[in-house]
Amino acid sequence: MMTKNLIKGILFAGVFSMAISVNAQDAVKKVKPAPTPEKLLKNFDTDKNGSINKAEAEANKNQSIFKRFDKIDTDKNGEISKSELQTMIDKRNNQKKGEKKGKKVQE
Repeated sequence: MMTKNLIKGILFAGVFSMAISVNAQDAVKKVKPAPTPEKLLKNFDTDKNGSINKAEAEANKNQSIFKRFDKIDTDKNGEISKSELQTMIDKRNNQKKGEKKGKKVQE
């Protein structure tokens, strides 16, 4: 009888520890590194002038920059600079931190 309970306990502990391990791996997979301004410029800046214009943003398959172009282009010069990209990334990171704390940060 005691041997059966011991075996059940060991099996339960094994299954429980595997479940925890799988959940931890899933959490790690979901974390995606934030893009850097340099990476965004590399992907979007096709004329290599150091900024992204609206046509370059529209031509890229990822439409998130194009849809938010006017918000990101804070100096309203028709181009998104490296510093404007950094500001966008910083705002997004701050918003995520606020959501983790239960608050929503305005963009």
